[in-house]
Amino acid sequence: LSDLILKKSCKSVVFDNREFFPDGSIESLITRESVMEELVMTKETLRDGPTAELLDFILTRGKRLFAILINIGLTNEKLVGAIRQFLEISFGDASLPITNDNVHAIPFFGKKIDRQLRWDSRLKREFRFKQFEYLAPVFSSDNLDMELDAQYIFPFIARHGDRKTGGFGEVYQVDVHPSHHKTPILTFNNERSSIAVKHITAINSTDEAKLRTLKAEWKKEVNAHIDISKCNEDGPHPNIIEFIAAVTKGDNRYLLFRWADGGNLQEFWQSNAKPQLTVALVRDVIKQLRGLAHALEKLHGYGGGDSSYRHGDMKPENILRVRTRPIAEGQGSSIDVGILKIADMGLAKHHTVLTELRPPTSMKYSTYRYEPPEIVLEKSTKSGGRSRRQDIWSIGCVTLEFIIWLLYGFPSLNDFNKKYVVDAMDQLCPYFEIEGKVGENKRAKLHPAVEETMDLLSKDQECKVGVDSAIKDLLSIVRTKLLVVNLNVESVARATAKELRLALQDIVDKGEGNESYWYTGLSRSDNLRLPRLRSSGSNYLSPASAMGIGAPLAPRVTITPPEDFTLVVPLFDPRFTIKDSWTNLEQNLDTCDFCKLRWEASKHLRSENIGFPKLPSVGSDTHFDIVRQFIRDCDLKHPKCVPSQIDKSSSLPTRLLDLGSPESPVIRIYKTGGTDVLQYVALSHRWGPGPEYFCTDQKNIKEYEERISFEKLPKTFQDAVTTTRKLGLRYLWIDSLCIIQGDDGDFAQEALRMEDVFSSAYCILAASSAKGPNDGFLVPRKDNDFITFDIRGQNVYVCRFMDDFENHVLRGPLSKRGWVMQERALAHRTIFFTDRQTYFECGEGVRCETLTKMENQLVSFLGDANFPSKIATENVDRGERIRLYEYFYRQYSLLDFTRWSDRPIAIAGLQKRLLRDLEVKGGFGVFDDDRSFLQRSLLWRKDPDVSVLQRIDFSSGKSQTVPSWSWMGYKNAIDYLEMPFGGMDWTTDDIISPWAEKKVSTTVHGTRPMQLEAIARAFAVGEDHETQFGIFYDMANPSPAVEKTLKCVILGKVRARRPKEETTHYVLIIAPLPSPKGERIYERAGVGYMAGRYIE
Repeated sequence: LSDLILKKSCKSVVFDNREFFPDGSIESLITRESVMEELVMTKETLRDGPTAELLDFILTRGKRLFAILINIGLTNEKLVGAIRQFLEISFGDASLPITNDNVHAIPFFGKKIDRQLRWDSRLKREFRFKQFEYLAPVFSSDNLDMELDAQYIFPFIARHGDRKTGGFGEVYQVDVHPSHHKTPILTFNNERSSIAVKHITAINSTDEAKLRTLKAEWKKEVNAHIDISKCNEDGPHPNIIEFIAAVTKGDNRYLLFRWADGGNLQEFWQSNAKPQLTVALVRDVIKQLRGLAHALEKLHGYGGGDSSYRHGDMKPENILRVRTRPIAEGQGSSIDVGILKIADMGLAKHHTVLTELRPPTSMKYSTYRYEPPEIVLEKSTKSGGRSRRQDIWSIGCVTLEFIIWLLYGFPSLNDFNKKYVVDAMDQLCPYFEIEGKVGENKRAKLHPAVEETMDLLSKDQECKVGVDSAIKDLLSIVRTKLLVVNLNVESVARATAKELRLALQDIVDKGEGNESYWYTGLSRSDNLRLPRLRSSGSNYLSPASAMGIGAPLAPRVTITPPEDFTLVVPLFDPRFTIKDSWTNLEQNLDTCDFCKLRWEASKHLRSENIGFPKLPSVGSDTHFDIVRQFIRDCDLKHPKCVPSQIDKSSSLPTRLLDLGSPESPVIRIYKTGGTDVLQYVALSHRWGPGPEYFCTDQKNIKEYEERISFEKLPKTFQDAVTTTRKLGLRYLWIDSLCIIQGDDGDFAQEALRMEDVFSSAYCILAASSAKGPNDGFLVPRKDNDFITFDIRGQNVYVCRFMDDFENHVLRGPLSKRGWVMQERALAHRTIFFTDRQTYFECGEGVRCETLTKMENQLVSFLGDANFPSKIATENVDRGERIRLYEYFYRQYSLLDFTRWSDRPIAIAGLQKRLLRDLEVKGGFGVFDDDRSFLQRSLLWRKDPDVSVLQRIDFSSGKSQTVPSWSWMGYKNAIDYLEMPFGGMDWTTDDIISPWAEKKVSTTVHGTRPMQLEAIARAFAVGEDHETQFGIFYDMANPSPAVEKTLKCVILGKVRARRPKEETTHYVLIIAPLPSPKGERIYERAGVGYMAGRYIE
């Protein structure tokens, strides 16, 4: 019987990765005959009353119970005895599962009965684990809100595609076992539909009051979905995505819906980029819009008054599509619009829980994009009518986009969204603009590009004066009933959902028997693209001189080009010109590559800030004028970026290069004194492969204190001297010259002062493009292509976009050097010299030589002039701080060193700053805040792309031997184990911090490595296929014999409502070291995770 039962199991493929037995699959196997055979019963023994009662219990109330007991290996007398124990307390299938809530009612699972009757811990653990294989939930319309134990197994037997990540969690497409979905949803061809499983990020908090609030909000969400599924008289509304169930499983929440096999509306538009206008297409689109309006009408009117619902986040991504025919039939001219369904219902109205559940993330543009103006104007009241009309504005935006797609296709719709409806900084914005600044003066108006687009659409042959068409009437609805800004003017009040549905119904009725109303049938060969808008935003071109050294900066000129213009192509004879018009170019975009090229070049002339396209010659007066202007502007406007310690002699480097005066430009090493008040520049550069370096040592220090020949300096150093002088400064710091190199030098002492050196510098010169000291950084730049236009006799230049800080700087040769991260982070401002252009970075962002300004939050973390202020404020939560410092150390571990023993030193200044500003203890890349930083930062591992880590040799004595528990003692990249934020219980007794009850120390020097004291536990090694066991060794995997000597230190465990034996623990793996004194000394061997049953 056991073998027969096991053959019925299926594999759950998502979340659980365990076997389960489908509902009803084992009942037919557990018959009177099979049970009698398994229990060795005979007709004679059945005459005994207790035996017959036992058989009846199994067949009527305990088939699953019987199967579980067989599954955990009970046979003969033990099986009979166990069944009888359950019978005596009347505990059958209906009472399952055994959990912490009901285990007290099972005497033989406790300790207060005779030892002979008590189950041993292994058997109890096996039963409680295996029982869930027989209890996979069954979904039906009668049970839409399910609360399950964390160990329940989902009956998902297939997964399709990749998971999708959104603001609320992750979405999976899965198939449910047919026996576990009693009210299945069928596709157009009568097959069972897949379901969408939204895994909401777990609620993790130690605040009981907050937990109660969050759980109450979750209940509101669930009730909203249940209500909405009933809002239609005849069952679920055809234009609202079908709700299947809400599941609470342990600390995790899941929402289950029908899977929309046609994707969302945005994807539909994109995949049908050039629709051919037909009667059927227009009719289907408007009927589906009518369906969406009817769905909103039902939502807005459900229950009446305050009991009604609004969506609050209507956008193309939240309108899903279900196919109505095979994909093959939807190709070409016959497009399957499908059935459009509103999704993410309830999520907007009861938003508190989602704000708490989802990880920190920036708002997607589409949500902000479709909000109505009253949200911004703060005139929206709590009354149902006003709030519900917010959905009407949003559906108006979607309908306008539908019209653009119908007439001109996705390329024009994409231009409309990303190029036209933008703010003054070319960022995506809502369909309206706000005029005025405060109070009653604030008012909204339609975005000029929206207004102009509707004007242009009204001139299309399908919508122009004299034409009677469905699209024209649809556009009129958008203008007069949907995109209405002022709700206080009755004559132009925004429609209700019912009024919208009736207006769309009028279009449908008008089109009955009148095909020319749906589509005039006129050829659209001359209407391939939405005409160019004149109200679009502007971009900036480089104003730098194209006329050589010393040429003045071009003034910013704004022009509006005429309809016709002349294109001058400098690759040919100067007399060669092409006369173009915007209209002709647009019409030929899809048929002529040369027209497309000319359009790409000329489209930037919509209303541009004009300047010369070439940068000045590197090292020219104009080039340095721009750099000096960056610094002057920062001095005047950014007080936090100006070094605050330049007047403190204690923060000055020990030595500087004195570059002399214009009258006496002698270069020499200057030793700073206690009364010096100096401004200096520091150079950040690559040393290169060596072996010969231009350095100061004990042999030449006296000579260099008298004079250093400019001609003997490497090219990079010469450029640094030239640049410092051009900036009007006299002092320069270069590491190889201002620190005495060699074994008898002072590198060990000076390296610890890097925080002062770089944070006190007036600015940093970064030789970003130089691979070594002989390359230089004031070198000719790569030319940028440009095209010249003759407009009204004036030359206008258009060049390719050339501001690429990431590739030019962050991925440049210099950024691969280990020391550079500290240098950049500690600097108040840095000038980066690349082979394309010069960039200036300060605490307010990055300025380009083209005069463009850019900002990036992740980049600005290191570019912060007062690093790490961006994570030290109260506005940054604990989880975000952890993510940022882990990111910071990951990036550092990717960098290279000429001397690997510099690895702990090259970041010492930064670490000192981090410890101070975060108010924590620590060192060697490990933090300790007496809470969880220590445990988390010890759980580092080798990067998945790295085969092994290599120990660094510190025998030279320049730095302390780094302890094995620190990644700073190894070569190659590291990563961190993935653990839930707020979902961990961290150990406090198993490990003692090396900084416990001691003065905070950040030094990396000393005579012996710092030690951790911890409880070392033996553990059993799990099999490779075990899902609750994994070890990541730092170096090569040990042999079985060595592996047996390893132990683990528990650092934390997942917070879960399950037995300790089944809870995942995160551990440090340690290996014994020989000790002459017999001490129990270990070194780190790796990290891992394992269920408690593996640990002693």
